Amino acid sequence: LKYPGGNDADSYIWNSPANNPTEMNTDEYIALCRAVGAEPFITINFNAPPSLAAEWVKYCKDREYGVKYWEVGDEQWGTWAKGHAPPEVYAKKYVSFVQAMKAVDPSIKVATNVPLGPHPEQWTTRVLKAAGEFVDMLTVTYYPQQWGKENDDTLLASTAQYGRLFTDLRREVEGVVGKTRADSLLFVDVGYNSVNHSPGPQTVQMVNALWVADMIGTMANTGTDVACYWAVHNAFPPRGGDYGYLSSEGSNTPHYSYFVFPML
Repeated sequence: LKYPGGNDADSYIWNSPANNPTEMNTDEYIALCRAVGAEPFITINFNAPPSLAAEWVKYCKDREYGVKYWEVGDEQWGTWAKGHAPPEVYAKKYVSFVQAMKAVDPSIKVATNVPLGPHPEQWTTRVLKAAGEFVDMLTVTYYPQQWGKENDDTLLASTAQYGRLFTDLRREVEGVVGKTRADSLLFVDVGYNSVNHSPGPQTVQMVNALWVADMIGTMANTGTDVACYWAVHNAFPPRGGDYGYLSSEGSNTPHYSYFVFPML
C-alpha cells in the first residue's frame, strides 16, 4: 500500500499539526498495512526540505514500523507535477534526499519515478546519468486511456502496449547503467488504472476488472517487481465512475476490480 496519494504527496507535510484530522496519518497508515498484511511504501514531499523526509524516516524507524520502500516525489517528470524541474535539477535534489534519508536508516530503498514511453526531455536517461548510483528502485505509472475517450477494445489492447513500453524502459535503463546494475533495481508500477483523469463508468464495470487481471499477468511476465492498483479509495471527481476498488462514498462497496485480488 502506497501513501500518501499521488500528486498530493508533493504538498503533504507529514508532521504538520494543521493536517486534517479526518485524513489518515502515518500511525493509522501503518496500522492499516499491518491489519491487511501489506508492505508500506511512502512517497515523500519533493518540494519540502530533505530534512523533513529524514525526520519521517526516523519517525518510522524509531517506532519499528518497517518501512523499507520510499519514493522521492510523484511523477516529477510531468509538467503537471508540483515542483517539476529539468532532469538534472531533479536528480541533484533527489541525491540530497537520498543522502539525508539513508543517513538515518541505511537499510531503506529509495525510488525515482520515470515515464513509460518517449519523453521530450529524455528524462530517464538524464536522471540516471546524473544520479544512477543513488537509485534503488524505478517507479512508473500507467493510465492508457485519455479521459472522456474510454473504449473497451482500446482498454483491453493496452496491456500489450504496457509490455512493449516496459521492455523499452528496461532496455533504456540497461543502456545507461548496464545490465548487471539494472538487474539489481526494483521496477515498480506505483499506479495503474484504465484512464488518466476524471474516471468514467468504465472504471466500475466488468471490463475494468478483466483489464486489471490481464495487467497483473502482463506485469508478471515483463518483470515488474511490485504493482500498486490505483486505488483503494479515491475521492477524485468522477464522471459516473470511481478509481477505488472499494467505493469512495463511505460504504466500502467492492467494485468488480476488487475481486481480481482475492482471486489472484
